[in-house]
Amino acid sequence: MANQHDGAEFPIDSSSPEGPSVGEQFLAEMRWRFEHDAWKIRRCLEQLNDDELDWRPNDASNSVATIIVHLCGSTMQWMSALGGRQHERDRPAEFAADRSVGRQELRCLLDSTLKDSLEKLSDLEPARLQDSIVIQGFTNSYLTALYCVERHQAEHIGQIAYIVKLKRGSAFESLWIPENKEQAASPYGYGFHAPGIE
Repeated sequence: MANQHDGAEFPIDSSSPEGPSVGEQFLAEMRWRFEHDAWKIRRCLEQLNDDELDWRPNDASNSVATIIVHLCGSTMQWMSALGGRQHERDRPAEFAADRSVGRQELRCLLDSTLKDSLEKLSDLEPARLQDSIVIQGFTNSYLTALYCVERHQAEHIGQIAYIVKLKRGSAFESLWIPENKEQAASPYGYGFHAPGIE
């Protein structure tokens, strides 16, 4: 079985004749969102040249490269815990001012983080979503922990997109692509017009 989501299909494995449970639907939604979040980051990354990856709007802000390194470090820590493994993480090093990470390393980091996260989601049984787990000193259910990870990704994607917009201005390539004429005409499309949609 598959559900539709913004024009894309994401599979739901269910052996129940009554269809997928709420837990199965939630995990399928998380898989889709993790993949879509990674796509958004890559789309932003492609719009910057190499010299702009370490650019910061001001001394109180982080660069796109730093945000990606931090986001992958945090995601790996939380997803590893949800998979029953310990992940060694040096959070202060993620924000080191003298750290420079190249484009290829960032791509590899994104790919490996997504691959590991999707494996953890595939292995997670829906029945465990209500179980409690402690990560970074916070006690949450597995469901809430997954929600926190995806929300954290979304927050930082907003920062990344804003930095890219500062650099590209009106040439910024949207992170949202309408699938039909109705979506293209929506006031929530912010004027974005997809080629081929009249």
